[in-house]
Amino acid sequence: MKKPLAILCIGISLVGCAGKGPESVATGPKLTADSAGAVAMVNGRPIPAAELNKPLYEANGLNMLLTVIQLEAAKQKAEKNHVVVTEEDVKNEMDSTLATLFRDNNEKGLRALDDAEAKGNKQLADRIRRDIDADNQQLLDQMLNEKHTSRAEFELVMRTNAYLRKIVEPSLKDAITDKMLEDGFRFQYGEKVQVRHIQCATWQDISTARKMLAEGQDFAAVARAVSRNAMTGPLGGELPPFSRQETGLSEAFKQAAFALKEGETSQDNVSTNGAFHIIKLEKRIPPKAVKFADVKDAIRKQLYEGLVFNAMKQLRNELAQDVMKSLDIKDPILKAQYEKRLSDVKSKVKGRDDTLKKLTEEREAAEKAIATQPTTAPATMPVSVPSTAPAQ
Repeated sequence: MKKPLAILCIGISLVGCAGKGPESVATGPKLTADSAGAVAMVNGRPIPAAELNKPLYEANGLNMLLTVIQLEAAKQKAEKNHVVVTEEDVKNEMDSTLATLFRDNNEKGLRALDDAEAKGNKQLADRIRRDIDADNQQLLDQMLNEKHTSRAEFELVMRTNAYLRKIVEPSLKDAITDKMLEDGFRFQYGEKVQVRHIQCATWQDISTARKMLAEGQDFAAVARAVSRNAMTGPLGGELPPFSRQETGLSEAFKQAAFALKEGETSQDNVSTNGAFHIIKLEKRIPPKAVKFADVKDAIRKQLYEGLVFNAMKQLRNELAQDVMKSLDIKDPILKAQYEKRLSDVKSKVKGRDDTLKKLTEEREAAEKAIATQPTTAPATMPVSVPSTAPAQ
């Protein structure tokens, strides 16, 4: 049910330019001089503003420019849709984001807040709210420091998100259906499974993994040695528990996992978009004894937030595509940096496409070989390959 908040991957802020457009950034940051154009004095010798402006500008100007451009694009879209965003909307977006980011840290305080409100103790409830807010601000500073991102830039992103949210929300007013609520309930409270998997990109790798398992080697150890999944491989192939309603896994993967008995390893290889998986069921987690009526409203809120997040993400991508068609960066330094970044992105995309093409060709060749091989195939050869590729 939880969605990742991709809000901090934009770089480092130079100045707080929430109310300025791209042109103000393209001319470089403006710093107030202490004396005769100096921003500081060292042993009586001045450090001119230009000596500080230029390296800051060249190092971080593009990131900040793109952040401001993103906000400007959102503003223009809102104006076109006759959507008005207030400072209260921006504050609400900030508060909601912090509450989501630091939900686990706030759990104890939120329970105390609920208790105070239930008892009608307004003074205590207000104090707890202030304490929670102070804790969240401190946690935010720590997180931004770790990500080398300034608070000014974080606030710019929150302002952009406020615009995106106000634009998409009208279309999602009645989007939550009864079926979605029921599926959401089963997703959160229904039966789940805990599995390990070994993900391979080639038949050779999958055959190697099968051979190691046949020799009696531990599944987790084989996953660490062979799996090509950079996230789960080092964990011995372990995945978080998931239900049949999990949207982040393919139907083929979920069906194979739920069909296993505890401790059993899949005999067939599960194919998902050019990758092949061997799955081991660690344990089944029975459904929780929770009444649907008691959690229906909470599920509705979670589903709605998920829809809003996805709609905001889609709109953000659409605006970025539109901006790229008309963006004209005047500053030569930033223009060169931007063109280089585009070139790097295109190279990565081409490399990824070439890899996927190669894997697809290899898979098709292997499937053709399976279709024509004798019925007494070697034990290490995959028995079957599902015909339908899973969703991402």
